[in-house]
Amino acid sequence: PLNDLAGGAGQVATLDLSGGDNLVALGSHVANYGGKLTLNDGVGSETIQIGDNLASHGGTARLDMERDGDHVVNIGDNLASDGGTFRYLDGHGRDHLTIGDNAGSAGGSLKLYRNWAGDNLVSIGKNAAQAGDLDHWGSTDVDDLTFGDSLADGGTAAIRLGTDTSADVVRFSGSVGTSGGSVQIYGLNLLHDKIYLPHLNYSLLDETEGVRVSSTEGSSDAAVYDFLVRGDFSASQLSSDSLLELLTSF
Repeated sequence: PLNDLAGGAGQVATLDLSGGDNLVALGSHVANYGGKLTLNDGVGSETIQIGDNLASHGGTARLDMERDGDHVVNIGDNLASDGGTFRYLDGHGRDHLTIGDNAGSAGGSLKLYRNWAGDNLVSIGKNAAQAGDLDHWGSTDVDDLTFGDSLADGGTAAIRLGTDTSADVVRFSGSVGTSGGSVQIYGLNLLHDKIYLPHLNYSLLDETEGVRVSSTEGSSDAAVYDFLVRGDFSASQLSSDSLLELLTSF
């Protein structure tokens, strides 16, 4: 593992992978404090492991995985925290992206562009986009997304599912959009997509551009959630038994 790679203002590192299947192992504090990392994949299946504090404290990291191949990417805690920026571009294969806690927190920014073909799994730990922001663009195939507790606590998260006929899944593991935060889900299809919530208590409030789903628990409850669902359906459709089935499907 390479620790402190491009760690510092004005420091730049570019990794261009060759054809074939590659293993890349980077250590901690890569591209932080104003540094910049760009990784371009080759034609093949890549396995990438990166430690904590990637692109933190004003750093920037871009992983361009747009070439063919099935990729496994594991990144530690504090990704793009404290004002950092992270960009991920997937390709036509099957990607599995795992990110630790505090990703995009404290003014950080995560942009996950996964809008090519391929079934993709994304797992992000707790405190993602806490006082920061997260944008996800879905695949044309299956998106399976899991978020830890305190998603967008005081921050924003936009979860865009792909325009497809596949069964997309979004799993919330705890509180969502608390402390004035905002979470919005776009492109939900009631015929096959599912949202998994930490508990079943909920209320509905019709909005002009979608339906707001909120917990009926007090704000002190660790499992409180509040998000806006958008899709090709009317508010009355989402307010019907379809939503009850959506919420209780697990």
